[in-house]
Amino acid sequence: MTTIISIIHCRFELVPPVDQPTSIEQLYQLTVLTNKYLLTGILRPWATTWLSSVIRQSQSGSTVPCTYQHERLSWIAWEMGDPQLFTKSAELLAHHCSIAANGDLCYYNTPVNYGGYFTLTIKPPGIDETVRAFRLEYIKRALEIYRLAFEELRNPYSRNRAYGFCAKGG
Repeated sequence: MTTIISIIHCRFELVPPVDQPTSIEQLYQLTVLTNKYLLTGILRPWATTWLSSVIRQSQSGSTVPCTYQHERLSWIAWEMGDPQLFTKSAELLAHHCSIAANGDLCYYNTPVNYGGYFTLTIKPPGIDETVRAFRLEYIKRALEIYRLAFEELRNPYSRNRAYGFCAKGG
């Protein structure tokens, strides 16, 4: 809240300097507040630098579960208007998601002390659809390998066949 008040009252010396790294958690908390009070626009002069800082942090090793970080990054990206970061975060979340019996997205291999899919982070609009689209693309790519192999085996005139067997079943 101090950062928001400092910006509103033009006390820029109290705003975290652009050369000082901003943590993902700090930026998440800040964007939650600016969203609540419809003040996200006041962050615009610092947005690019702060986003660069959190992107670098997300790429380095961390003890925080990566799904937690990418949930936070997806919210930050949505709130700050960074479609590339939003898409990248959704893609990385899709790597860790599966579909529960009720059709909801969930994580597999989740630590016991960590909640499920977006239980500790505000879910940005459109994230479910984006994650589902990436999952569908992964599945299509994985199945395409088998489809091509099957088509190759079904083609009796293929020159790439590694196995010689009669196409008529004999």
